[in-house]
Amino acid sequence: MVGMTMLDRLMALFSSSQDADPTQRHKQHDAEELKLAAASLMVLAARMDGTFDEVERETIRATLQRHFQMRAAEAEALIEEGHG
Repeated sequence: MVGMTMLDRLMALFSSSQDADPTQRHKQHDAEELKLAAASLMVLAARMDGTFDEVERETIRATLQRHFQMRAAEAEALIEEGHG
């Protein structure tokens, strides 16, 4: 998925579950897909006003770390992907 924006990856995540065999539509998404979806939505919401400042970044980073028990570097990588 190199070269795809975070929004593209999020849309692909939802599209793939819609296009799946009807018996498989309710499959469990893996942990990485859920982290990506959560980070995507938080970054997109933070950028809605046209700015993305350090307070917003730190809030998202702390939320990802707390909720998903991830390292700061992993949270920051998701944020960078969404911001880029």
